[in-house]
Formats: sequence, structure tokens, C-alpha cells
Amino acid sequence: MMRTSLIAVVGLTAAAAPATAGAAELTPAGPATLLSQWTGPVTLEGRPPEVLVAARIEVGAGGSAGTVRVRARYRDANAVGDPVQIPAEPGTYTFPAPHIRWDYRGSQIGLDQETGGHAILQQSTCVPSAFPGGDPCENTRVNVFNPPGGEGAPSEVRKGAKLAMEGVYEPDLDQDLVGDTTEDRTDLRISSAPAREVDGRLRIEVTVTNAGPLSADRPVLTAPVLAGGRWEGSCTPIVGYPTCVTPALAAGETRVFVFRADAPEAVGATFTIASEGPDLVPLDNTSGAAFLAAPAFDLAAADRQRLGKGVKVQVRGVRAGRARVTVAFTVRGRAVKVARIVTLKPYTARPVTVRATGAKLRSLRRAAAKGPLSAEITVRTISGKTPVTAKTTVL
Repeated sequence: MMRTSLIAVVGLTAAAAPATAGAAELTPAGPATLLSQWTGPVTLEGRPPEVLVAARIEVGAGGSAGTVRVRARYRDANAVGDPVQIPAEPGTYTFPAPHIRWDYRGSQIGLDQETGGHAILQQSTCVPSAFPGGDPCENTRVNVFNPPGGEGAPSEVRKGAKLAMEGVYEPDLDQDLVGDTTEDRTDLRISSAPAREVDGRLRIEVTVTNAGPLSADRPVLTAPVLAGGRWEGSCTPIVGYPTCVTPALAAGETRVFVFRADAPEAVGATFTIASEGPDLVPLDNTSGAAFLAAPAFDLAAADRQRLGKGVKVQVRGVRAGRARVTVAFTVRGRAVKVARIVTLKPYTARPVTVRATGAKLRSLRRAAAKGPLSAEITVRTISGKTPVTAKTTVL
């Protein structure tokens, strides 16, 4: 089967170019369907789905002009395009083709002619003595159907012949018969609203809108690779982070996702949205978000506490490791400090009770008997960095 590379067709109106077909033979006179067929081997494992979008025809010298329709067959599908005019002047012309699935395995391309006599038929000489597969009459042929239609058995088979035409194909990942390279274009837009949760984790609300004229059948969100990164929303479960493959997004539809990550450090995050075809406005397919470093600790304590039960606090750190919790009481203008070292798990709150003992406890009891004590609670790393404070009153 003749084929061409996956190129974009710039316009589907006929455009003349110098002929390269040489002395082409003429197609039969009168109405008929002619389909080129390749019967040789094809090695195309792993190719993505493709769709036929146009046909390129090489016209030789000495033929007639006339009306034709591009016809294509794929398995049980048999489709024909709108009428177009083949000129008599030699040249290469590109015409619209019926959009049909294509995979080169038994697919055929050709045309329906009304008057015939077009200089687009190329006949090779049979070489029966050639090595297996080397005889053009073994693997190329033109099937002629009269009456036209391309159905049933051909009325004539021209072995070793081929039509001087080739299909122009494009990827069609969503298999909607709209070429992904030049036709299946929409306008996806993305925006992001960054925040940090109380525990220090990242939370980014990502909004995607399809502002284009077509449905985006295969929208894919991509996130940065961050520790603990994960998507929340209508993502296909079997597809892993950092991508989020979401169902088709209709024209005008908006969908909101949430991206979470554990990264406590200052970080920048970029999110992108793409679909099966090039975007009409690619500049709004990316959204960036920047974060300051999360506070190393989160500290919570009741406003009023009792000395006899110890000072109770809840401590949470964004990293695993040891931390020092210090309670500094103000007694007669000086600080009396009581401390405790604890081991924290990241993003996990831990209740901690800090109790005074011995002489410090006796001193604090005497002071508390005269009135409430003010206390400042501080949590910091063992090295003394990144302190976080809270205040309480102790009775």
C-alpha cells in the first residue's frame, strides 16, 4: 500500500506542482471505481491510530480532466469524498479525502471517476524470476469496479499497477476521525490557586476550562514531581502521578482538581494541560505557583491550664526528627524554664505534657498561689533553629 509521512496539509485546495510521474498510463474510459492495493508485508507494530485526511494525486501528461471522488476502504468501511476536478495539466494536486480509520493492513485508497482517461495510472513490468516478494505483480495491483462502488469482487484486476496517488494521514489518538495534527484543535486553559494546609502540606486548586470549539477527548494534566505528590479529582485511577488523565472535556466545560504534596521547602510548581491535538492558544496551557517554606512546626495549647497537670501542648512538625519543647514561666520578672525533648513524625500531631519537678515546681507553686502565671511555649529543633511559639496562662 502506498503511504506518506504524517505531514500537515496546508489547505485542501488543489495546487499544481511539477510532475514527477513521468509517462503515466490512462485510467479506463467511463464511470468506474479504481482502488490501489498493496498485498506485500507491512511492519507497523506500535503505530498509534491514524485517520486519512487528504489525498495527493500526481497527474502525468496526455490525460483528460474530469470529476472524481476520493474513495478509501478500511476493513468493512467503504467511504467516498465530495466531487473534485482532476485537471489535464501535469502536476501534483492535493484534495480532501473521506475521513476513515487507517492502519495500512489491507487498507486501500483510490477514486471514483465519471469520464476516465486520467493520466494517473502507473504500470510496472512483471518480473516472475525475481526473488520472493520482488515481483511488483505479486504485491501491487489496481482493482477496477464497474459499476462503481468498490463493493464485491472487482470486475478487473491490474497486477503490477498502482494509482499515482497517496493518502495524507494524521494521528488520531481519540479515534474520532479528526486529524490530531491540523484538525482536532481546541483551546484548553489552566489556572492554579496555591495554598498551604495547616499542617504545612501544599494544596493547589487547579482549574481547567475548554474554551475551544471542539471537545477535548484526551485531556492530560501534568504536575511537577514533588514528594508525596498526588491528584484529587476525576483522574483515571490506573494512570500514576505526575499525570492526571481525565475524561473528555466538552466545549465550554470547566473542571476543578486539587493537587497535594508534602514538600515543606520553598518550591515552585508548574502545571500543564494538553489534549490530543495542538492547542489554539498554547500560552495559557501552563500555570505556575510558588510557595514559601512551610513553618517547621505547628503548636497549639489551651489558653488556660493548671500547673498540677502540667502544660499540655500539641506539636506537629513538617519533618521527622527530635524537637525541644520549652515552657518559660514569668516569675517575679524572671523566666523559669521547663523543657522536654520529643521525637516527631512528619505531619503527625503529637500531644506533649511538660511538667516541672523539684525546686522549679515548688517555686512555681508559690508563685501560682499569688495569681495566674504567664507562660510562653516554644518548640524548635535540637540545634535551636526555626522556633515557633504560643502563649498560655497557668493557674
